[in-house]
Amino acid sequence: MALKKVIALSALLFASSSAVADPFGLPWGEELSHFGSVKNVNGQDVVFTFSTPLPHRIIESYAIYGDKQSLTNKVVGTGYPITGDTFGTEGRRQFSLMISALEKQGYVKQKSDELHGTKIYEKMDAFWQCIKVDGCGEYYWIGVKNSNETAIISLKGKGKGEGHLEVEIKLN
Repeated sequence: MALKKVIALSALLFASSSAVADPFGLPWGEELSHFGSVKNVNGQDVVFTFSTPLPHRIIESYAIYGDKQSLTNKVVGTGYPITGDTFGTEGRRQFSLMISALEKQGYVKQKSDELHGTKIYEKMDAFWQCIKVDGCGEYYWIGVKNSNETAIISLKGKGKGEGHLEVEIKLN
């Protein structure tokens, strides 16, 4: 009886140690159909959902992507719309929160940039407008975990005082 327990425990430890970490509680390599209705968008299989096993409070929706076998290999989380944030204070707060969350999960910063008003909009009250325009401003952070997962956090501008956070986590 004791030998069966040792074998069962060893099998469990081996299985858990060989599993790849999962963003938002979504296991890598799982069939997309387990998460909902699979759609083909621009030749790529994807499931759109508003919930995950481990949701983050600032993320509103998730797009779960699959590889050629329709197995999960990328998750994109889109934050709740940010409005009335003329100076980008809330956007930058959420950006920092997500960086902290990923660093606690073992992601290590590879590159980041926090530019605002480099060309067109030089006033701080045009934060989101500038983020929206290519070449004006950008907020992004790239981190890597165990050399096989990459996370990219970015702020996306919509207009004056409006935007959202986006986080993409993918297998390399």
